Amino acid sequence: MEKKKKALEILLRKNIELYEQSRIRKEKLKARSGKGNVIRRRKGDPDKRIVFKLNRS
Repeated sequence: MEKKKKALEILLRKNIELYEQSRIRKEKLKARSGKGNVIRRRKGDPDKRIVFKLNRS
């Protein structure tokens, strides 16, 4: 019974770690306003990269 309990705890910890890693990865991939580069896409046209120079004082 103890072995089964420990195995389940280890599995649960591993699943929680994987969930946290995927959540962090998704947050990093989110588009954020105020970034320096923007890619504009229109159907049939090539992508345009627009670079903004941010004023940071």
